[in-house]
Amino acid sequence: MVSIAPSDSTDPANPVLTNYKNLYKDNKEHIDWVDYQFYDQTVSTTHAFVNLYRSLSDFFSVKKLLAGYSTDPDDAGKISQKVFFEGCEILLRSDSLPGIFVWDANDSKVLEEPYYVEIKAQQLLTKSED
Repeated sequence: MVSIAPSDSTDPANPVLTNYKNLYKDNKEHIDWVDYQFYDQTVSTTHAFVNLYRSLSDFFSVKKLLAGYSTDPDDAGKISQKVFFEGCEILLRSDSLPGIFVWDANDSKVLEEPYYVEIKAQQLLTKSED
């Protein structure tokens, strides 16, 4: 199993997403999952999140593109839990989201509500409330 974890850099001298797109284009038959790091860029609305996901799925196969969320305090403020989960719900309803990637369990375990993001993601993906 091979996965890549692209993101978009705000630094024009560091074309991270372009490099990952080239890697994917040249090796897509060997790449099982694309764990896109939505938390590496500012996404302030649900609409923007859904549009960004859909534009990325035009390049990376929608069957392989996971939505990534971070519980690392250094990533806080770039995309809210509310925006992320509302966007994921919309994408799941349209069968456009195969899964969710959460980084990082070490940070999640010390949150006020430990592992909340992982539990919420699991509930969304399994359509359960437990």
